[in-house]
Amino acid sequence: NYLVPEITCVAWSDDAVLPPDHQYIFALHPHGIHCFALAELQTKDSSFHKRFPGFFTPKLCGLAATVIFKIPAVREMFFFWGYIDASRKCASEALEKGQSIYLVAGGEEESMYTTRGRDIVVLEKRKGFVRLALSHGTTLVPVFGVGSTDAYQTYQFLHSIRMWL
Repeated sequence: NYLVPEITCVAWSDDAVLPPDHQYIFALHPHGIHCFALAELQTKDSSFHKRFPGFFTPKLCGLAATVIFKIPAVREMFFFWGYIDASRKCASEALEKGQSIYLVAGGEEESMYTTRGRDIVVLEKRKGFVRLALSHGTTLVPVFGVGSTDAYQTYQFLHSIRMWL
């Protein structure tokens, strides 16, 4: 199916291990219009879960923007997919319960910069996930979704106004 990109987990080394009895914060980049790398963490039979077994829900949950949980029907879809609010309070509670979490660190801002053929990563003002990992003694795992910005054509029409909004 040409509408769904092929996604494969490639570990940083052949002997890479992520013991499932540890906690992790997976920080994904770039956001793109849709962060396809999320599918690797959300889907039970993905190459990530085959390479690193033992992380599927409820051990692993995703963080999504607070606004998502204010929209009826969309909120229910995100709960069904195992997401929680990306607020510091909710993320801390998940870590205190022993869950690992994943998030797209650049968030909405990073998605607004999506440009076909360019991987733009926004991190300068995005340090909360690092503080969260440090305060909970959680290992931070960077995840990079190669090609996720090439999935859609974007336009810079009224870009500055969209960023302001």
